[in-house]
Amino acid sequence: YGLSLLLESTLYRRWIRGGVSLFLCLLLLFNTGEWIYTYGYQSDNGYAKILAYVQTHIPPEEPIVLSDDVGYYLLPSDYTIHFDRTKTSILEQKDHYFIMSSKDRWGGYNDTTPEFYDWVLHNSKPIIVEQENTFWTIGLYYMKGSVDHPSRLRER
Repeated sequence: YGLSLLLESTLYRRWIRGGVSLFLCLLLLFNTGEWIYTYGYQSDNGYAKILAYVQTHIPPEEPIVLSDDVGYYLLPSDYTIHFDRTKTSILEQKDHYFIMSSKDRWGGYNDTTPEFYDWVLHNSKPIIVEQENTFWTIGLYYMKGSVDHPSRLRER
């Protein structure tokens, strides 16, 4: 009987509401801090490192093939961006530089198939490769004009 009176009391409800509100506020602050630390200060800046390298070492007239849209929005507009996905178009466009993410391979984003991703990595030389939380393995790769094993990439 005493417990039921306690649970129905107004004071008890205020304490519960206050405690739950305090808990949720602390949880929000903790999660915000974790997010800022993980994605702002920790090693989740691989794409930024690659873009900085591109801007300092690759001239804007060199076309760059991307596996996702991020570079399209973050690279200066004087860079030529391609989303080529066939061997023929890569050779015709004389594409040499590729920014590829293993997450795009996994998810098939922007028509990045596992075959295409593997073909680029097999036929190119890594310039800079980073491991991170957002894009998993992200890298800048260079491919010479002639490529090996052209049959590894299915034409569409």
